[in-house]
Amino acid sequence: MSPKPVAATFKDCMKRLEPIGTLVFMPATVSILLALPWGGTTYAWKDGNVIALFVLFSLLKSSFIITQWWIQDDPTDPLGVFKIRIIWSRALYHFSLGASFFFFIYYLLTWFEAVQGVSAIESGKRTLPMLIGNMVGTALVCSAVMIIGYYAPFVIVATMLTCIGGGSLTLLNTSVSPATWSSSQEY
Repeated sequence: MSPKPVAATFKDCMKRLEPIGTLVFMPATVSILLALPWGGTTYAWKDGNVIALFVLFSLLKSSFIITQWWIQDDPTDPLGVFKIRIIWSRALYHFSLGASFFFFIYYLLTWFEAVQGVSAIESGKRTLPMLIGNMVGTALVCSAVMIIGYYAPFVIVATMLTCIGGGSLTLLNTSVSPATWSSSQEY
């Protein structure tokens, strides 16, 4: 049962947005998102632009943490959350699952280009079954969690399906049919 909404003025709603933290967090995110793809491709890692973006990210992220500590009554990210062990275990789980997902994407794109000799565009098209299946599965699981109220069974099933999907990639060889490589991505 969710709590009843409290009537608030526009000014109160704007204060809850915590503008100081937002104004520090957004440029920090932009600077790291620019620095990582630029480093080593557009610019060398030792280039001043990349180093400046990393320094800017460090300063702004430190400022964000300080503002969150300073605004203890209603911060954007309460620092007490990081003391809860279940938060760390869930973060580690989701990081691991996300890393395996990106491994599958990278592996499949490389496999299509290197083994089957298709272009990068065609390789991207051939990974659409996995990406569309992921989007549909995510929408269905989110709806089911909202209806049922439990997420743990879906976490267990997701882990099992990830293992099965990784194992099904071993079926790929030079003479595999489109039906096989398409269906092996559906896990």
